[in-house]
Amino acid sequence: MGINQDAKILASPLISQELAAYVYALYSGWIAMGAEAKTRWVLYVAAIHGDAEILSLIHKQLKDWAEHSRGALATEAVYAIALNGSVQALLLVDQISRKFKHNQVKNAAKEALKNAAMALGISRDELDDRMIPSLGLNAQAERIFDYGTRTFTVRLTPQLTLEIYDSNHRQLKKLPSAGKQDDAKKVAWAQEELKQMKKELKLVITAQKLRLDQALATARFWKAQSWKELFVNNPVMYQFAVGLIWGVYENGQLKETFRFMEDGSFNTVDESEYTFPEMGIIGLVHPLELSKELIQAWKQQLSDYEITQPVEQLERPVYHVTEDEKGTEKLTRFYGKTVNGVTLVGKLLSAGWVRGEILDGGFFDNCYRSDHEFGAELTFSGCSVGYANEEVIIDELVFTKVVHNASYEETCTPDKISERYFSEIILQITRIVGE
Repeated sequence: MGINQDAKILASPLISQELAAYVYALYSGWIAMGAEAKTRWVLYVAAIHGDAEILSLIHKQLKDWAEHSRGALATEAVYAIALNGSVQALLLVDQISRKFKHNQVKNAAKEALKNAAMALGISRDELDDRMIPSLGLNAQAERIFDYGTRTFTVRLTPQLTLEIYDSNHRQLKKLPSAGKQDDAKKVAWAQEELKQMKKELKLVITAQKLRLDQALATARFWKAQSWKELFVNNPVMYQFAVGLIWGVYENGQLKETFRFMEDGSFNTVDESEYTFPEMGIIGLVHPLELSKELIQAWKQQLSDYEITQPVEQLERPVYHVTEDEKGTEKLTRFYGKTVNGVTLVGKLLSAGWVRGEILDGGFFDNCYRSDHEFGAELTFSGCSVGYANEEVIIDELVFTKVVHNASYEETCTPDKISERYFSEIILQITRIVGE
């Protein structure tokens, strides 16, 4: 599935704003007429040639379709959004792939992103890194809005909020209305652009907090230069990086820790200057890897700089395999726990799990996840799709490991997987069903 090149050539000389207005009217009329599947080409035209507003409308509409037995059309909407190709469009699809409740639509989003990554010859994680927008911010995390006779500066703070300043460095609550000497068109553009910037920032923060949490849980690593491109060169991710503790790894083992400072330098736990390893492998440090003394020292440094971590890291609870669990493939530490089905499945899906196979009558009795080398499956008494608002009873938790040089997983005992992965899976389930 892709964009027709002849159609692309025909559209190229058109004024983008006028084309967006036209397809908006076309799309609105199609929706008003009931959005017939046989004329779904309108959906693709609107998504490919529309602006940010149309993408937002389609995103909202596909949620309604998925909830009212129009899953096939909702799936088409996902593919249509992906074909837009903009960073915002890909972010919307990414959000759907991670948090959407309906498997059909969620899987379509994953497939759309997989296709995009394959076309670029990179991994999904690398695609996700590339599509994080800068929001038009410069290296100082600022963006200048021109009114013609005066300018205003919008600044991204370490708390990931936007602040507005006039040319005299006075902070304002909002961009002012047009004055007599201002260029009315520039003022209107600036105000609309800031409005979209705020919406996009909210979307980015939500997506990146989830991604960083997953990176911490699954031990994702970056080559040093890739880390710099993402966390130093992108002004949004720069603010995330400042609040986290990073490590240098060799063969998956933590060798040393450091922190990225607001001024662009690097620091050790005792506040000595740190030389960034240009050829190293960088990852988020997990508290399992640190002594109590080192955790406390890093906490103190963050407190001294009045920094709140954007993702739970140093305060993150940790769990260990018990002696009784080491020799068994089926963990029963959650056995017999009762929880609402909607709560269980909804929170698991939001954390990156996938609903298990749908059996006769729309019944399913498990959720699972697969993360590179390891995986996990949680079974329960079961519930039906669309009727999960009932109590379910937790059964067993099983871990899996990818067979070397093979494309399948096999069940394994918990002591055969990484301590970090075990701890994170137990943490995710504990937060839903309790200790």
